[in-house]
Amino acid sequence: MVVLLSIPIYISFQWHMHQPIYVPYYDAVTTIYYNGVPSGPSFSFSLSDVWTQRVGPYTSWPTDAIEYGLSLPYLGAQVSLSGSLIENLNNLEYNGWNSCLFCGWKDRYVTGINYTTSGGNPRLYPVLFPYHHPVLPLLPDEDVLLHLLIYKELLQRNFNITTRGLFPPECVFAEWIIPPLREAGIEWVIIDNIHLSRTLEDYAWNGGTGVVEPNRADVLNGSLSSWPNSGWVNLHNVWAPEPVAAGFAHRPHYAKYIDPETGESKKIIVVPAECYMGNEDGRGGFGALDYEQVMGQLFPYNTDPSHPVLVLLHHDGDNYGGGTDSYYHSNFENFVSWATEKQDSFVPVTIEDYLSLFPPDPSDVVHVEPGGWIGSGCLDPQFSKWLGYSEDYSPDLNSWAVIVAGHNWVWTANLIEPYTSISDIIDNTGNATSQAFHDYLASHTSCYFYWEESIDDTIWNANPTRAVNLAIDHIRDVVSGGPDNLGPSIFLPQRTPYNPGGTEFGTAQPRDFEVWTLIYDLSGIKEAKLFYRADEDGVVDSLNCIYSWGTWDSLDMSWETWDSRTDPAPYYKAKRYYAVINGRENVLYDYYVKAVDSLGNESKSRIMHVYVGPGGGGGSVSWTPSNPTPQDTIRIEVQSDKGGYLHWGVNGWKLPPQDYWPPGTTVWEDSCAVETPLSGSSPLFYIDIGPFINGDVGVVDFVIHFEDDTWDNNNGNDYHIVIQGVTTYVMDGELDPVASKISENGGASLYAHFDGENLYLATEAPGGTEDRFIILSLSPDTLVPSPWAKSGKVGRWDFFLGGEGTNGWSGWFDENESIVSFPESSGTYLEGVINLEDAFGHIPQVIYLAVGIYETGDGGDLIGQVPQGTGSPQDIEESDFYAFQLSGIRRHRTSRRVLSGPSLIDVLGRKREKGKLPPGIYFKKVEGGYKKLMIIK
Repeated sequence: MVVLLSIPIYISFQWHMHQPIYVPYYDAVTTIYYNGVPSGPSFSFSLSDVWTQRVGPYTSWPTDAIEYGLSLPYLGAQVSLSGSLIENLNNLEYNGWNSCLFCGWKDRYVTGINYTTSGGNPRLYPVLFPYHHPVLPLLPDEDVLLHLLIYKELLQRNFNITTRGLFPPECVFAEWIIPPLREAGIEWVIIDNIHLSRTLEDYAWNGGTGVVEPNRADVLNGSLSSWPNSGWVNLHNVWAPEPVAAGFAHRPHYAKYIDPETGESKKIIVVPAECYMGNEDGRGGFGALDYEQVMGQLFPYNTDPSHPVLVLLHHDGDNYGGGTDSYYHSNFENFVSWATEKQDSFVPVTIEDYLSLFPPDPSDVVHVEPGGWIGSGCLDPQFSKWLGYSEDYSPDLNSWAVIVAGHNWVWTANLIEPYTSISDIIDNTGNATSQAFHDYLASHTSCYFYWEESIDDTIWNANPTRAVNLAIDHIRDVVSGGPDNLGPSIFLPQRTPYNPGGTEFGTAQPRDFEVWTLIYDLSGIKEAKLFYRADEDGVVDSLNCIYSWGTWDSLDMSWETWDSRTDPAPYYKAKRYYAVINGRENVLYDYYVKAVDSLGNESKSRIMHVYVGPGGGGGSVSWTPSNPTPQDTIRIEVQSDKGGYLHWGVNGWKLPPQDYWPPGTTVWEDSCAVETPLSGSSPLFYIDIGPFINGDVGVVDFVIHFEDDTWDNNNGNDYHIVIQGVTTYVMDGELDPVASKISENGGASLYAHFDGENLYLATEAPGGTEDRFIILSLSPDTLVPSPWAKSGKVGRWDFFLGGEGTNGWSGWFDENESIVSFPESSGTYLEGVINLEDAFGHIPQVIYLAVGIYETGDGGDLIGQVPQGTGSPQDIEESDFYAFQLSGIRRHRTSRRVLSGPSLIDVLGRKREKGKLPPGIYFKKVEGGYKKLMIIK
């Protein structure tokens, strides 16, 4: 049920349209007629069909949609048409292609632009967009600026309008592109809101998006509890595998970039687009996405009238469901009807109107993690979709190496003979430098890197080389006749691994990390060095962003190159330079690359930041597959100069069944683990274990015992390999490795894991002067007296797990506070398992969870709770529960075991020691539950 509040949720749209220059530099009609170029490459698909299938989005449909809502004061949409798309459409129109299918294509767009909202803004708002659809953060500032300046000219020519907002290609943003955006007159930019959620300390990463864990250098916005009118929400009825920061990630903020030379900062408004809802809206719009049900889940955090929640739905407007007739017509018409009926709760709006009505506070400056929108790896903060790398050959790296060389050529030429005008770059007229930029900028097209391993990848992979070669042909005489006053061109520095000393998809990474880049200069490279400095406080602040602070160490960079495999071959390309930083644990590093050419001209890269975690101690440890099943053999690899043993156990450091022991395995002296000698030699040792085909191993616990009697215990955390599809919860008062932290507040945490049938829950065990409860509810909408006669009230529960701090007792209770026999334990953690089928007769879609911490004794006050409370300080209300999503999780039925040390419980639920017991009924904890015992004397 959606609870409607007095503050409405605002809804806006971003529809993206794009077609590339399919082969640089041939016009659209030529590539259609020859399906490529004359006597050149041909694509496997029909270029004619590409255009005929998109006539609606490229002509009238966006304005058709807007016209349904002219009666609503602020309804509108943002639309981005890439420069190459506009260029192609104008070419098709000029040539009257296909019975003049695109003649007058702009007319309806102009109509939509001329419709204005009550705030006087265009209802169809053409945002700025870099001309050739490049991945902006991978480009130098001067290239970013030039793309934007020529697009502004194109927008003025075709629509007689200048706008101040930007939608970056693939929604890819990084703070270091702010200076050229501001120089181009851009005041706000759309970002994907997952890159706000991922900057929070309490973000519950689980890998469901397919994106690596955030690096701590980007976790700079504190915990969500520190942001008012915000809270974590696990969205349901939409694909949303990780929680969203409701409120915080649905309001515009400012972001800033600090100039590393001057220390001056530039700010821009970042407008968050909703990652999961935008993706879902692209399936077909209203109806495909249940606007009211899904967006309504944000209402509890829509409590700031000065900055109400904005749900910006961003997706392609010419592809998939978002590019269909039904999206723009019947579905959008239904949306307008619904919004008209619900306008007290949901208000369609343009971004310009929202920012005019609810401007962000200039002091509200946040950090935004680099990255783009969902799909095909675009979320990745290192832009790996466009940086495919392999030891053998990387088409992407080859293309970037060619582009880096092209950059040095065209900007050297520009120092000698500057381009004549922006118009000349667009029209391929003017002097040689202008024409060189016309071709060079096309090499940045992200599509050329996107279709790796497609049937047409030889064409895409060659396009950057083709474009750069064309550019150099224009300016070869200019460059040879003038001085080289430009420093080396340096590609954005990259690192491997991304999370040194941390984990990537659960796999531990070494602390040492390689920094690499691509460098080229017309006059040759005399020197390339990697500079780095350590910052013990671990936080990126303004000092970390400037060259002049602190003490830098440096490393000479080695280089390598490769034979290109493109047709045509490149005239020139950069070399790959690299160096390895030996990372210390739990330290933040700043780093940049400096290169000097043979004439003494020098260049510096941007300053990058990385946090190095505890790592693997005496050697780096990894395993494959990273998420093994019971049928997999697991290879554990240890990079080290010394051999040793795998010291291992299973299911919480229990002895592995002997059938699984590799040759040479012996029992360790504590009888809780075994040791198996590692194979291999320096620098790589390994061991194969498994498969665990009986389904009786849920977690492999291990450390490395080196031959010199030193240990790698993952900085005290040990290593744990979770076997997929097997649930073996261990009731020993310690946190099970499979559990994830889903919420925290004030030093207390709530952990959970669901295997499809059993729900594991844990929190820190209560201290000696407190009692602690984990509360479960299907619907905590009614307040009832708190458990165990504590003060205040609690949302109605179905079950709770209680623990006493004074004596360590713990037990499960039902809604009547009667003891029920589900497994539990209390030690370092209060933990328990509840079989949901047994508890409720079905698997609910969502279950509501909370932790209550009370003073011990009857009437004890509520002194802590998880999640953070939002209402009465003595009550745990409905809004204070965490909605844990259960639907859509695959149900595993293998090896449903809950392991526990033996203990006895009397009929009052009290733990009793073995030995002399009075007559009565007791329950003995066994695997899977409890066994009833009767002692008679």
